[in-house]
Amino acid sequence: MRDSDIETEKAATPHPHSIPSSVTDALRSVIRSVIGTAEVTVDAVTRLGQLAADTVAQQSALKALRDRLQTVQSERNTLEDSYTEVTIRNVDGQNELAALRIELSDAQKDLRHLRGELAKLDRGEVSWVPAKVTTDDPPDNFQDLLDRVGEFTHIVFTGDPKPALELDEHNLLDWAIRTWDSLRALDDYCALRASGAFSGSVDDYVTNTPTGYATITPGSHARGETHATQVHSEFGRVRTLPVPEQVDASGKVFMGAHVRIAKYGSISPRMHYHNDATGTGKIYIGYIGRHLPNFRSN
Repeated sequence: MRDSDIETEKAATPHPHSIPSSVTDALRSVIRSVIGTAEVTVDAVTRLGQLAADTVAQQSALKALRDRLQTVQSERNTLEDSYTEVTIRNVDGQNELAALRIELSDAQKDLRHLRGELAKLDRGEVSWVPAKVTTDDPPDNFQDLLDRVGEFTHIVFTGDPKPALELDEHNLLDWAIRTWDSLRALDDYCALRASGAFSGSVDDYVTNTPTGYATITPGSHARGETHATQVHSEFGRVRTLPVPEQVDASGKVFMGAHVRIAKYGSISPRMHYHNDATGTGKIYIGYIGRHLPNFRSN
């Protein structure tokens, strides 16, 4: 066989390791679409392989994230169930506390009456049954409280009712009862102070309540705010609350004195007031609602 025939035969017979043109065309198409070049080079194929490996790794990471997300979602659902259960128990406990507070309020009323009667034993007969007054029956929500605040002779509510009514959304009866008890104590104080029978501040009254009069739970009363809070552009402003012009010509005064109604997370309701017992003979309630912003909350 001639050498030329041998070369022709070699050319016509596919090399056992050669890549079919269809595969090469497909590879070229993939490289073009992924890398942006139609040239099939070692670098291009290497980059294509690295991208494929990265994609596999990303898919694996994505699967791990999805698994983790499912686990966290399951944990969240469990925590939500636990939170709901704790909330229900808390509300039940608050309702029981409210019932106990009503009983305590009745007992304190009887005790105040009897102490007053014992103090005047040498002046006549003792009445063992206290006279019934409307303020003896506390409200079970803030809507009722605001409607009835006029039952107190020396208390005037001048604030926005909305923050107080928002407290009802938490459905905790004890808050309204505690607020009412504090109003009763402020009313008693104001009556004594206006008549000259007591000469101290509300803080003095809470610390040393005269026999037969309502008081505020020790530790619940704050006689004022810090100077820094009062002069702060925001914190001082939200505590500057309405009063009649006969109290202040501007129609507002800073009400730093307040009663801590309850401790309840970021809500922790408060009642801010202005004491004008020696002026108009009234105490003005400028705010009942969730804890006002301060340096700690910010």
